[in-house]
Amino acid sequence: MRLLLISAAALGLFATAPAQAATQEALRCPIQIAPAAVARKLADAMSVREPTPEEGQALEQAINSLVDACRSVHDIPDEREEDYLSIALSGIVMVRLAADLEEAGLPPSYVEDAMDVGEGRGNVLADEVSEEVIAKLLERLEKNGIDHDSIDSSVWMKVGAYAACTSAYYTLAGAFN
Repeated sequence: MRLLLISAAALGLFATAPAQAATQEALRCPIQIAPAAVARKLADAMSVREPTPEEGQALEQAINSLVDACRSVHDIPDEREEDYLSIALSGIVMVRLAADLEEAGLPPSYVEDAMDVGEGRGNVLADEVSEEVIAKLLERLEKNGIDHDSIDSSVWMKVGAYAACTSAYYTLAGAFN
């Protein structure tokens, strides 16, 4: 009897593994197929530069095309379209901004640790960043030999956008199944 219960439990785990893998693949799809130029423009629009109405419309069309392509491949139903669009947008921007932060010499993991965002973290952001969080990030930078005064203001804007997108991505992705 015990062997039968263990076998049933194992079969249940194996049955959910492909479904979870398919969901993860669907979540990664827009991030993987987004052209670098689109990701760059989306990241800039969410961090350092307001797009013109024409640019905004072009970005909207681009993200909708990416989402539609991934939805059709992964059979995402129409009633999940808005959620999937939000996940796609936050994921594409998160990945692009992570690369920007790395290029600026500020590892994204420092932001994730200080702001408790990312996979398996709290992912709750306040309207304003607390002094405690700022102090934690600055301390981490100093401890690792990074002079925070040398970091350009555009990079600090990307820090905030990265934290927001990372929090949104993992919150939305965790609820998407």
